[in-house]
Amino acid sequence: MFIGYTDRLSACAGENIEVKVSSDFSSDYVADLVRIFSADPNPDGPGIDVRRVSAAFEGTYRSVAKPSRPGSYGIISLHNTNIAADATFSIRLQPRLLRESHQVLFSFIASSEGAVSISIHKEGLTLARKIHGGLADVVQAIEMT
Repeated sequence: MFIGYTDRLSACAGENIEVKVSSDFSSDYVADLVRIFSADPNPDGPGIDVRRVSAAFEGTYRSVAKPSRPGSYGIISLHNTNIAADATFSIRLQPRLLRESHQVLFSFIASSEGAVSISIHKEGLTLARKIHGGLADVVQAIEMT
């Protein structure tokens, strides 16, 4: 997987933008800068117009894989937090692009007890539980209609 992103969405003339890259390729990768004048692939439209721009960072770089979590997510540390056994967690979602593979919506990991997760896929929702050191088992599968 190759992931690249910038530390900011825009900059004024003279300001810097940092580019971050993670690559688990077995080979090096090449970096360059382009200006996109048109990205319209429609044959009846203006077409794709991409022009190379000289940049100080142009060149070949060694691939280095860095841990990343593509997509929207949040991590909340619950260290030294007491959560009642009857606590309720709620999730509000609007599924747009469902896949064959499971996409995790929510997971709660307790280092001593194991974990529970809720995932969504084309068939519906799945609630799974993993006991510490064991295999995950499906507690409930909910078909979506």
